[in-house]
Amino acid sequence: MDKMRHYGTIIRWNDNRKFGAIREENMGKEIFAPLSAFTTLPHPPAEGQRVSFEIIKGRRGRDEAENICFASDCIGEADFFAPEPKPFKAAFSKLLWIIPVIALFAAGGWFGWNYWQEYRRQTQEATAAAPVTMVSEVAEKMKAERKAWKDAASGRTAFKHGSTASTGSAATTDTTTAFKCDGRQHCSQMNSLEEAEFFIKNCPNTKMDGDHDGIPCENDSRWH
Repeated sequence: MDKMRHYGTIIRWNDNRKFGAIREENMGKEIFAPLSAFTTLPHPPAEGQRVSFEIIKGRRGRDEAENICFASDCIGEADFFAPEPKPFKAAFSKLLWIIPVIALFAAGGWFGWNYWQEYRRQTQEATAAAPVTMVSEVAEKMKAERKAWKDAASGRTAFKHGSTASTGSAATTDTTTAFKCDGRQHCSQMNSLEEAEFFIKNCPNTKMDGDHDGIPCENDSRWH
């Protein structure tokens, strides 16, 4: 009689006839397993369940399982397949398991730190670029508005000049020759927008177009 504990898996089970077969893990043999050989039955036997058992010779001379218990329920049974590990071997096994875990956490922390640094750098660059972009947009808008105003003012001047020309060439000659450089420099000294435009285009040292956009006396409420 073999009183050594063996382990195996139930490969067949006939619930109606109350017996089945176990495949022994070490030798690969099929062992007959009657229901009466189970020491405990927390649940019915079924294919695929792992069990612990002893092997005896049955009445027919074949190997049969005895003192069968489910592997998860055989607490306290002798298990020669899982001998008690030596202290050094157990500590070494733990170390081999812990090292990859530590390495994994370290790698995750390193990648996380790099990601955070890159995100912070991009955020700082975007924040620094925002005021410059805003100033550029405002400057472009002001430039466009000034150009539109200049174009509108030029249109008004052209319209006035055209109206004057329609009254006759003699009148046009009189209007043009009515303006002459006489040393005046400021908007307050001008009598009309046309006169101011004549002065900034034809006379030296005028002080009526501070931003040099060709439009004189922009802050003079008399003409704007």
